[in-house]
Amino acid sequence: MSVIVVLRAERSTDFRDFWRTALNFRLTGSISAELGVHNYPPIFPILCTPLSLLPLEVAIVLFTWLSIAAFAWTVFRVADLCGLERTRAPTVIFLVLLMGPYVVSCTTLGAFGLVLLALTVEALWLLRRGADVRAGVLLALATMLKLLPGALFVFLLLRGRWRALVAGGAMLVVVGLGLPTLLLGYEESIAQHRGFYERAVRGHSAWETIHAEKPVKANYSNNALPMVLRRLLSPLDGSKRREDEAGWTVNLLDLSGPTIWFVYLALFGSILLVSAWAARPGTDLVRGYAIWSAVMLLASPLVWTHYLPLALLPLAWLLPRADRGRRVALAALLVWTLGALALAIPQARGAGAQLGSVLATWLAVVLLDARSQDVEA
Repeated sequence: MSVIVVLRAERSTDFRDFWRTALNFRLTGSISAELGVHNYPPIFPILCTPLSLLPLEVAIVLFTWLSIAAFAWTVFRVADLCGLERTRAPTVIFLVLLMGPYVVSCTTLGAFGLVLLALTVEALWLLRRGADVRAGVLLALATMLKLLPGALFVFLLLRGRWRALVAGGAMLVVVGLGLPTLLLGYEESIAQHRGFYERAVRGHSAWETIHAEKPVKANYSNNALPMVLRRLLSPLDGSKRREDEAGWTVNLLDLSGPTIWFVYLALFGSILLVSAWAARPGTDLVRGYAIWSAVMLLASPLVWTHYLPLALLPLAWLLPRADRGRRVALAALLVWTLGALALAIPQARGAGAQLGSVLATWLAVVLLDARSQDVEA
């Protein structure tokens, strides 16, 4: 893996963009959206600055080792959280194999997915032990690296974990907003946050994806819910074609933008309501967190293959139920496996194979009962 990332470092890694943007900030004191980092909050390149102290090839190898170590640590954490005893090596190895294609994708791209996974799972580990302040701080750090983990703050709200919410909110304000303001100045910080909102929040929103004539990031690699609905319900080209090549579509229907928007609101609204009910106070803490870990992906306006390691916890929660012959769990694991195999078929990816994997995993955790010794009053 180290050899691969060094060979790809200069031409096809996300890490190169992170490193260049951080280097530019360290040398000039300004944050540029022209070096590849345009969908991240202003705090992100500031936090990446230490990586720019090393040459790119050295930094990416170090980051790769850190990511793999973080993933290994997280596997042991979820094994304990979900009842996969460490002595049952075949079950844990099977879990790693289920995540294999997505972990490799994340690592070879130099993306932060495995770091985010480690932070979110460690936050659950701390929540289970009542260390809510530290859990909130870790979730805030994850959210500053990528907005996806912000969905887990909704879970904290549903569970009434106020100390974690306050600690996380304070971390976001003091570090996420305060540090860019201190280093960039008030006006430049406001301008950077406004630019981030326009590019990442508004530009990639479900509304824009569904209503724009040619939405951005429309190729088959993006398996976000609104994008998959747009491809299935309208004749949107999902290929990565050049101008001289023919594209392809996977649409089943040809519906108007407002109709697709209604379908999206109905589907995603139902997911949120069901998730809120299934993770309500008094139910299993780990199961509820696993449900909202899946919601985190279902809510994202962009879902690339290297985001999928974030589904590790719900998959791990399903494994012991599958061992006991629970058909719902077995079906979800089968769908997940088929989704991984579908990575080789662009049209299947365009039709939402990876989104279907996440939906099946979410639904299985919701449907299975929450009878566990780890129940909060």
